[in-house]
Amino acid sequence: MDINTIQSLISENYRIEIKDITVINRLLFRQSFLLNTSNGQYVLKYYPRNFSIDQIKLINEFSKCLIKRGMNTLSIISLNNGNLHISIPNGVYVLYDYLPGVKSDISDISDISVILRGFHDISSLIKEEEINATKETLKIDWAISELDKYLKYTEDDDFITKISNYKYEIINSLNSYKLIDNIIVHGDFTLNNVIKEDKIFKIIDLDTIRLGNRLDDLACLSLSLCYSGNNKIKFNRNYGQIAYLLQSYFGDQLINQELVNDIVEAMKLHCSYELIKHAENFHVLKRYTGMLNYLNMLLDVITENEMEENIWKQLLEK
Repeated sequence: MDINTIQSLISENYRIEIKDITVINRLLFRQSFLLNTSNGQYVLKYYPRNFSIDQIKLINEFSKCLIKRGMNTLSIISLNNGNLHISIPNGVYVLYDYLPGVKSDISDISDISVILRGFHDISSLIKEEEINATKETLKIDWAISELDKYLKYTEDDDFITKISNYKYEIINSLNSYKLIDNIIVHGDFTLNNVIKEDKIFKIIDLDTIRLGNRLDDLACLSLSLCYSGNNKIKFNRNYGQIAYLLQSYFGDQLINQELVNDIVEAMKLHCSYELIKHAENFHVLKRYTGMLNYLNMLLDVITENEMEENIWKQLLEK
């Protein structure tokens, strides 16, 4: 959508005067804009038509719960008529407050683990009546049925062959999932989704929030440590950092081998689910620079056999 149209939409629906607009994010077909206005800065985010409106409602309600309890996170700006989104032919736009800051990095892991624990503690305290929107969880049956879509690509491709060889490991990983904590989790808690301003840390991008377990987010953050700082998109086995993350998150609680095994299982499940989300459009996505490397990296995690042993070894040495 062109800049003039966006300016008209914002002026009409929010009564905000825009000074200038900058594209701040482009991920495949997703796009966001930084709006400098007479009232401050905002982020306008595009969602495709298949993104659930109920999920936008959930983001709005959950972020209010977090902010009310002292968590620094984004908030949705309502339209003049009270709605949360602007409908356009191919999707919707949602306006957020802009959170200033820079991306966190691996050196912040101790602080980030404390933020994540606080996020989960707040989530566990939220009362049922505070959230009216529909809450989803992982769709395991859908994921298992979707896996076979990769196998329809018959070209001689090492990646497809590898998926075929490890099909049952992926299915077993998916079938291992059990909803235990039943709290709202972030769903994509990575270093990139925590920003910092001075010593204040802020959680961004709540698009993937859902019902889940604490270990779901811990696994995601652990994987983020293994991807961090590698321009070649490759699985770095930063087991020492994962051990440090677990110690920071759990504090004085006892970390045993069973917990380490559960974390590794959650990491493999996350990668299996993430891998399957791209099955439908694989023939298009693989043409994008780095995408095939990313999918292969997910497979590397799924097929890694020594994670438990190496993380446990690092914990014993600390």
